[in-house]
Amino acid sequence: MIIKNWQKSIDSVVKWAEDRGINVCFGKDLEDQFCYKERVIHINTNQTKENRFYVLLHECGHYLISKTSSNFVRDMPMYKGFTGGEDGRVARSKAYHVSLVAEETEAWRRGRNLARRLGESIDNERYDNMMAKCVYSYIKY
Repeated sequence: MIIKNWQKSIDSVVKWAEDRGINVCFGKDLEDQFCYKERVIHINTNQTKENRFYVLLHECGHYLISKTSSNFVRDMPMYKGFTGGEDGRVARSKAYHVSLVAEETEAWRRGRNLARRLGESIDNERYDNMMAKCVYSYIKY
């Protein structure tokens, strides 16, 4: 069995992000997320390095979506990236929730494609399981 160097893979994606002006921060108390305005990705270190790698790919997927957000807005009824500051009705709408789940799924897909472009291998079954668990949390919510 070959042991993968997850830190090397993480470093490869961090370099890719930094080359695009995105800062990547790791910490125990951080919530995994891509902050659009600040151009920063937060990754929680209270998970395995393999999971950190997959989540980092996913958050980079959000960045890639933001680069083509006009296409996403056209295709989705209420793209979550452009909502905020409303009185709450938009965030409670079915269209918003559909768009949220669509964006989350698309970010996982783009993250997988980024790994391929960078020549980084992933365990597809484990990646898919993590994606399903994370996306389902938005469906349950």
